[in-house]
Amino acid sequence: MPSLAESMGQRVQIGIHNIGLSIVNDITREELLYVSLSKSKVVWTETKKSRVRPLSHEVNAHLEELYKTHVEQHEANPDDKQLVRKTYHMDQFRVYSFIFISNLIVFAFDTAELISSKGQRKVAKRQALDGLWIEYAWSVTSAALHIRINRVQIDNQLDYTMFPVVLYPVISKATGTDHAEKPFIELSVLESKTSRSTVMQFKYFKLLVQEFAVKIDQGLIVAILAFLRAEKSAAAPTINMDTDLEQIQKPLNAIIKAQTESPSGDTEMYFDNIHLSPLKIHVSFSMHGSKASEELLAEYPLVAFLLQTLNVAEVQDVILR
Repeated sequence: MPSLAESMGQRVQIGIHNIGLSIVNDITREELLYVSLSKSKVVWTETKKSRVRPLSHEVNAHLEELYKTHVEQHEANPDDKQLVRKTYHMDQFRVYSFIFISNLIVFAFDTAELISSKGQRKVAKRQALDGLWIEYAWSVTSAALHIRINRVQIDNQLDYTMFPVVLYPVISKATGTDHAEKPFIELSVLESKTSRSTVMQFKYFKLLVQEFAVKIDQGLIVAILAFLRAEKSAAAPTINMDTDLEQIQKPLNAIIKAQTESPSGDTEMYFDNIHLSPLKIHVSFSMHGSKASEELLAEYPLVAFLLQTLNVAEVQDVILR
């Protein structure tokens, strides 16, 4: 999808470093959750046709080590002009499709120029990836959407809780050996548009979700149910029968014809290539906290069943795949 999106003439990019969202019950004046989307740690990245990509874990670690050495030497000798263009050496490494052998590295502020023995040049920049990054590109015949959420964390804001952090990503060994900073959620969609068809055709649909942990107790579940609970109206319910009475006056064949000829309203979708990453979730649950009333549980029978099932159980770091 990237090559197709890059060929589109119109493009919008939105990048936000950090986002914080507080969920408060305005009736009880109680804060329930705090949701944060935060930027990544500082990593070395490469920009290719307006798209920023982190370098591999190995290259990141080596570049960061050389960069810190360069900064320490420059701070110790600020008047030494030779340090400004001092070159460093790095063994063979790969930057995506390029293999660099017997490389020279030159640092300038927060950038590094990588020069191979064959004259190939790459520029890497030291920066933090945005917490939320959205790119939308389009043309007459197609549209592409790319969403990247770097890190998500949900904190429990209740006064008494067993788990202060409800949801957070888990760094696996596989993630650490591939790229220095993989986004927690990444969505890539490519749609083919045509005016002669009502079917939405997607050439490419890919959703990746990294490994994460969910820790929740009964007190938070009760607080969320109370927050979602609709206020009961004192007024008596009313029934509008005007539409039904109008239908009675119509002939049966007219009603059947109107139903068969009118569009169903359903949207049809066709996917050429769809990929959903497998999920790996670490689940912990505790019965700690206030108990729900019978009236509240009656409105949410599925939650009531789960709480009754786990009434005598404590779940600690159970892995669901």
